[in-house]
Amino acid sequence: MASSLGLNKSFNYLREEGQDMFRRLVEAVRVGFYVADQEGNLFYVNHAFVSILGYNTKDELIGRNLAKELYADPTDREEFLKAMSKTGFVKDYEIKNKGKDGNIVILSVTSNFIRDDREQVIGVEGVVYDVTELKHLRQHSEVLSEAIEQTADSVVVTNKEGIIQYVNSAFERTTGFTKDDVVNKTPRILKSGYHPSEYYRNLWETVLRGDTFRSITTNKKKNGELFYCDQTITPLKNEKGEMHCFVSILKDITERKIFEDKLQSLNQELAFEKYKLEQILDFDEKISTITDLHKLVDFFIEKACDILESDRCSLMLFDENTQELCLKGAVGLNDEIMSQCKLRVGEGISGKVVESAGPILVKDTLMDKRFLFKENNSYKSRSFISVPIKFDSKLIGVVNITDKRSTSQSEYNELDLKILTAIVRQAAIAIENVQMYKELQYLTVTDSMTNLYNYRYFIKSLDHEIARANRSTEPLYLLMCDIDHFKAYNDTLGHLEGDILLKKVGQVLKDNLREIDIVCRYAGDEFVVVLFDASLSGAQIVAEKIRARVKEIAFGKMVTISIGLAQYAPNMSRRELISKADRALYMAKNSGRDKVCVLGK
Repeated sequence: MASSLGLNKSFNYLREEGQDMFRRLVEAVRVGFYVADQEGNLFYVNHAFVSILGYNTKDELIGRNLAKELYADPTDREEFLKAMSKTGFVKDYEIKNKGKDGNIVILSVTSNFIRDDREQVIGVEGVVYDVTELKHLRQHSEVLSEAIEQTADSVVVTNKEGIIQYVNSAFERTTGFTKDDVVNKTPRILKSGYHPSEYYRNLWETVLRGDTFRSITTNKKKNGELFYCDQTITPLKNEKGEMHCFVSILKDITERKIFEDKLQSLNQELAFEKYKLEQILDFDEKISTITDLHKLVDFFIEKACDILESDRCSLMLFDENTQELCLKGAVGLNDEIMSQCKLRVGEGISGKVVESAGPILVKDTLMDKRFLFKENNSYKSRSFISVPIKFDSKLIGVVNITDKRSTSQSEYNELDLKILTAIVRQAAIAIENVQMYKELQYLTVTDSMTNLYNYRYFIKSLDHEIARANRSTEPLYLLMCDIDHFKAYNDTLGHLEGDILLKKVGQVLKDNLREIDIVCRYAGDEFVVVLFDASLSGAQIVAEKIRARVKEIAFGKMVTISIGLAQYAPNMSRRELISKADRALYMAKNSGRDKVCVLGK
């Protein structure tokens, strides 16, 4: 009661002294003002205090106890009074209060004790601010700040002039720079030198017009190591719409970029090797059709230069009689050198290739210790390859290639050696076939009735192909064909018509087979075909095609043909293969004729 009287006395003084202006000021301010007695009962509040707590009139608050009725936690009063007792006042002391609607209102209180004439505490007076929203914003800001600090991506904030104001911890971990290293500096500290000036001009033009810039950026760490980032730079605007800073987020994609680069490089290598393989397959397909040695040599040299992107290539053949290598064809060499070039075994690089029977790859003639090379300005490069041409164990010659045209790589490598070795292997087979073909021209190999190869040629060719199949493991097939009811045809229409029939069937066989396939008249109305360089299904398709074509041709009467197809098995003799084909033919005849029967391995 004494404290209340003291407070009444104080306010009466205000009225008596005409302090209306002071009271009007207290009531008008937007800051809450209160006076409470020693027990914490509210004696006076202004309109702002009433409004902050959500009440409508002062009467709703006057006389209420702060701790018991308004504080969210009554025990807060003890802490509050402790703080007050230390200095006689508190400043910006935060207390949670209950609003009229029950919601928590956080007040920032600045208070001091009211004392009487004897300096005895008779009450408390103070001002309050509603900091509820500010507190929530501050908490939100702290969460946001913590999130930025703990995110795995680097965050850089610059002012509108591009001066770094802030970097997070991820930036420090990624780049090796500390905050002290970069704050008040420009992002040029990360510059790698990998981006042209146009890149940075585009960056500034984008962000200064208010757009977000995004790019894969190559940056440099403090230790000089490069790293790759998926970077976004976003301009931030104030409430007036003015840009005041830029926020850059850098996602470290170094591992992904390295993987992508390796994958791209691998894809390029695979594409290159696929292209080279297609060239080799095309080479193989075409060279096998050439039967003239000069044309074959010219074709090989042209394609070797094309496939290996080279300007010089030569092919030398080995003469078994003189034991010399003779230049057979070349590009990039003059005619005089070509006419005079002969080497003995062990002489020159080509002679050493013959002597060692193995290929030679030289990447740099001046650095290779195996040979003593002299500087030769007539060559564009100091790298070359020499490969022996061999068929089985038989030496045929040597191929040399140099002066690679590629701007990205002037030296030949192991892949080039493999490619050249592959096409040389095919060239060896082709050269052997050409030489054999030339020798066979001197033999009487043609059947006078059908103009097909005769039995003698068939036997010799079959022996040769069997030997080749055993060496190379390439597939080999024998087709045995027989005209159905030929004797009845002969008896009905006469021998002259029978001869015409044999010629027409022979022509059908020639028209529906490749030049490399061997077609022979075996005996009477029987024909044989030696097929190689084909699959079993491919050979069967050929046989079916022949059977259908024979049936389509107009003869004196309906004519069909039966075919037995046999696949060669390793180490099978000629007799066994012919017997196998004969059994397949018998099966075709026995199953109704006009059939193709197959006996595989």
